Amino acid sequence: MRRRVSIRPMWRHLVRGLILIGACVGGSARCYVEWAGANPADAKDVECWDWSVPHQWYDAAHRR
Repeated sequence: MRRRVSIRPMWRHLVRGLILIGACVGGSARCYVEWAGANPADAKDVECWDWSVPHQWYDAAHRR
């Protein structure tokens, strides 16, 4: 059996994904800039990235 996928839900899903990607990247970059400004000595040797920030943005976007 063949199902038809309507365009509207697919478009809504795509737009929501793009917004979440933008929020994750923008939020992470902003948090890093703030942290680097507060810790100039540590910001030079940053080797590990805090991956909890994108997850926090994702969780915040899916709360209702």
